[in-house]
Amino acid sequence: MPEDMIYGHLNNEWNRTCKVVLGGEVGELKEFENWLLELKQPRLRGTSSLSGKEVVFSSTDYMQNAKHMSFDEIDFGRKFEPLCIDDTKDIDSILEAVRERIYYSGNIILGTSQFVEKSSSVSNSYYVYESARIQESKNIAYSTICKNSENIFGCNVGSFSNYDIRCHQHGKGGRKFEGWLTWMSSECYYTYNLMGCNDCIFSFNLRSKRNVIGNLALPKEKYLTIKSHLLAQIRDILKQKKRAPSLADIVNECGTPEKNTLVQLANFAKPSEQSGLNPEIEKAFSETASLIFGKPLSGSVCDYSEWLKRHIINVAETESVLGSGKTTVPNYENYHAFDKSRNRFVNLSEASQLSEIQKLGEIEAEKLDFSNVSGLLSGVAFLSAQFHDGVFSNVTNCPIIINSANCYSILGCVNVKDSAFCTWPNGSDHVFGCAFTFNSSFNVNCYSSFNLTRCFEVDSSSNCSDSYFCHNCENVHDSMFCFNSKNLRYAIGNVVVGREQYQRAKSMLQSWLREGFETDKAVDSDIFNIGSA
Repeated sequence: MPEDMIYGHLNNEWNRTCKVVLGGEVGELKEFENWLLELKQPRLRGTSSLSGKEVVFSSTDYMQNAKHMSFDEIDFGRKFEPLCIDDTKDIDSILEAVRERIYYSGNIILGTSQFVEKSSSVSNSYYVYESARIQESKNIAYSTICKNSENIFGCNVGSFSNYDIRCHQHGKGGRKFEGWLTWMSSECYYTYNLMGCNDCIFSFNLRSKRNVIGNLALPKEKYLTIKSHLLAQIRDILKQKKRAPSLADIVNECGTPEKNTLVQLANFAKPSEQSGLNPEIEKAFSETASLIFGKPLSGSVCDYSEWLKRHIINVAETESVLGSGKTTVPNYENYHAFDKSRNRFVNLSEASQLSEIQKLGEIEAEKLDFSNVSGLLSGVAFLSAQFHDGVFSNVTNCPIIINSANCYSILGCVNVKDSAFCTWPNGSDHVFGCAFTFNSSFNVNCYSSFNLTRCFEVDSSSNCSDSYFCHNCENVHDSMFCFNSKNLRYAIGNVVVGREQYQRAKSMLQSWLREGFETDKAVDSDIFNIGSA
């Protein structure tokens, strides 16, 4: 389908979403493009080395001086010259022999996806525009990291949600506008760290609340009257300016909390406790390293932390304004918007207590609008970037935790166990240094992939196992240095060499890697740089 037809469909869905969320249309989708693209995970735009067409990648990790191609330019049936591993001296020789075959693919569209434009890492999704890392979703524009969702515009990091505009870290709900860290909630506007809530505006750190403005619960009729007034204001602002203030803009203007208030709160709130690195994580790292590198690596997993964090979004820390110590924050792109509000961060325990005692008065709630909102919210807008739900144990230095165990320093720790130093490895176990690698096990440094097992430095791939340094591969097993390939086993550089020669090369590769780990606790080569000039 031509780009203008894809855009036309999404423009209609944008108008429908604005009616559902804001109560009315506000204008053409394209008019809001710059605003909707703000605060997203950055993407790389390159040029195909084959045709010169624009190529969109899902991240900025790909080297500019490497060879690029568009996914639709791949010839999966192309035959390459066979390699004779018996005549190969070392790994550098193998790399030199296959380097001409290494192209990094952008515009990756997988599975049953259709009607996708200017996007990459899109799987089983329909009508996707100017977006990346989209899975099992429909009608998505100007968004990044979206899973099992529909009618999402200008959002970052979301799952199982519908009809959301400019939301960040949101899921299992819908009909939200500027909902940040808002989970299992609906009809929310300018909210932060809410769970199980409905019909909330300008509210922070709430659980299971309804009809709330500025953390104050109101009778339904009064709430709906104020809501109608505020939504009319949002529509007018969008029509006139083609953008609306973000929640971060509003909080950044709240100023420094009053000192007397903080002294009282410091005596009331108590910090949450976290344990150190769990021995089960060390055991999991040793088991994973043994499977991938042939032997366990010496030392603790923390000895390799800087190397493992090379291509993930790291967990950050900030001081609690109540003086209780450091609290973790997810270092997603959208959280940099709160850099001017670092004097408002607290830990999760403190946030829960603050939400009960710091709220607007009824008269303040009635007169709240976009001309006075920052001043009125000054005593209400405290931020906790931590979010915990479900059953979890032995999880440390992870701001977002849902049903996980034995995890350390993971951003988006959702259904994860026995893992460390990762970004959103949803449904995975025994993964280290991985980012956006879903439903996978026993992997090190793998990215933007699904259903991987015992892989190392694998990117943008699915249903692969026991493979090393592979990019854009599907159903590839016991292979290395394969790019843009399908249905291979015992392959090197996209050519099947047979089990015996492959095992010889694998032993050579494992020894080469272990040598690097023994001296530097790292290896310089990774899936993103082995194809660079």
